[in-house]
Amino acid sequence: MGIRLARFIDEHNVKRIVDLSCGAMAWWPTTLGFAKRDVHFLGFDVSNEVIQRNKERLRSYRNFEFRAENAVSVEIPSCDLLVCRETLNHLPIADAKLVMDRMLGSQSRFVAISQNAFIDVNLDDGQRETKHGAALKYTDWNISKPPFNTPDPFFEIPDEIGRSLAIFRGSAA
Repeated sequence: MGIRLARFIDEHNVKRIVDLSCGAMAWWPTTLGFAKRDVHFLGFDVSNEVIQRNKERLRSYRNFEFRAENAVSVEIPSCDLLVCRETLNHLPIADAKLVMDRMLGSQSRFVAISQNAFIDVNLDDGQRETKHGAALKYTDWNISKPPFNTPDPFFEIPDEIGRSLAIFRGSAA
């Protein structure tokens, strides 16, 4: 996925990325290393500890910035690419839908959200279980189906296990 996303960043002149749930930054440094341009990256995460570790570990990346914020309530800054990967799946459906709607209505040129098209019906909160090996509840959701009902993505980047990063044109496109 990293090389394909880097290619997307280059081809669409992405200069500013905001990730609403950057986590431990396991894949961003490599992905942005593949890109042929300098990109300013702003990563949010709900965990202060994760943000502090990212600041320490990635302090040599002058174009990376981190803030402890909750994706549900953070004021979304304008950007070229707004990302929320494998995080909405941990939230209750109402919160996930709220974040998704806020993302799609944000001042972003492109919005990237995890998509699990192999799911036929999205489970409601009462049916959700913790996936094997996960610390938090996690549910694979097909964001094109109810209650999310996103439009068809502008572009999709598949991952190795059948999911994808669905990229939509944002309101600033």
